[in-house]
Amino acid sequence: MRTTGAVDIPSTRLENKPFKRGIRHCSICRRFLGAGYGTFFQVPRGRLFLAGEAHIRRFRSSATVQRAFCGTCGSALFGEMEQFGIVSVTLASMLGPIDREPERHVCWDDRAPWVRIGDELPRLGGPR
Repeated sequence: MRTTGAVDIPSTRLENKPFKRGIRHCSICRRFLGAGYGTFFQVPRGRLFLAGEAHIRRFRSSATVQRAFCGTCGSALFGEMEQFGIVSVTLASMLGPIDREPERHVCWDDRAPWVRIGDELPRLGGPR
């Protein structure tokens, strides 16, 4: 299933076919999104189509990840894990549903202490 996403300006669009979905709890993801956790799906870098590249801004959030956001509206878009050739796209940037729901919690040990989760998804530890 091909999925399309966009931000507040129609010239920035993402298209992809997701293969992994997860809820991330690491502190860097929380700060990037301004939320208690973030829901992402992953695609290989070569399968992510970006329109409006001129509007996308990037910054290095760690030694291994570069984050991208819309330079016009500020919406968080994705994180690029360069060493693996993987892009983690924010589910909130999609215009419609993806073909599967999140399958796990990631960085569970680094979660915000005030977040309460009521699902039965696997909870994978690790700070990152």
